[in-house]
Amino acid sequence: MRGRPVDHRSDVFSFGAVLYEMLAGRRAFQGASGVETMNAILQSEMPDLALADPSLPVDTIVRHCLPTTTRSGPCASANRDG
Repeated sequence: MRGRPVDHRSDVFSFGAVLYEMLAGRRAFQGASGVETMNAILQSEMPDLALADPSLPVDTIVRHCLPTTTRSGPCASANRDG
């Protein structure tokens, strides 16, 4: 989204996004337009997966794959870098 070279973190993020959607039945980040969705990815916290289904123990795995600027994970530095 920021025009930089892609690395393994984009694969991890994509895996987390697909896993979240499969488990929750909805996207982790949504907006009324593509621009709003990209902004949600960069600025918003991922909704708690346990709220969708408290029996799912994978919330930690998905959160690790979908970090935002306030969390750490394999993609966090990509989200923090200007």
